[in-house]
Amino acid sequence: MKFRVLLYQDTVAKPAGIPDAWPAEVWAVDDDVMSVDSPYLLMTPQEYDDYRTLHRAAYDAWVDAMSLSSVKAAKFTAVDEKTVELIKRGFEFPPGSGQRFSLSNEAQSLLLGAYQSRNEPLFSYPLSWNTLDDSSVLDIPDAETLHLFYLQATGTVRAHRDSGTALKSQVRAATTIAEVAAVEDTRQ
Repeated sequence: MKFRVLLYQDTVAKPAGIPDAWPAEVWAVDDDVMSVDSPYLLMTPQEYDDYRTLHRAAYDAWVDAMSLSSVKAAKFTAVDEKTVELIKRGFEFPPGSGQRFSLSNEAQSLLLGAYQSRNEPLFSYPLSWNTLDDSSVLDIPDAETLHLFYLQATGTVRAHRDSGTALKSQVRAATTIAEVAAVEDTRQ
């Protein structure tokens, strides 16, 4: 028995990063076959084993890199999900009051509009803003309080995004699966 071998360097559908010299397709052929059409190679079982052994390290490095890449992608997703969860919890204003306000996309858009209009002569105060659970309302008496409200909201979003970015930077710097696994998202 012999093998007809096609290497990845000669294929169109090549997985990203796989070593060119790694066999993409292998078929057993009869011993009496003396040649195969290019770009196929003809190898005895011993030649095939030797060839795979010679190129095994490059293939294993590719597999490890793909595994590391997959683990990193999963960690990035987990960090993103936690960041979204933290933002959904809203923000507290005034700090220490226990009153929480929404940071949904709609709430952020409305807050941005109010903030941009805060000093317009026709903008009237007080501005009433419902808490996240609608259990109470905050009456914002003036532009300065609205400014502080806006800064607390945007600061909260920024803090959650920045803490997620710091975790992702640790993941990006990791060179092994164990190093990725050691990155823990302990944000509360």
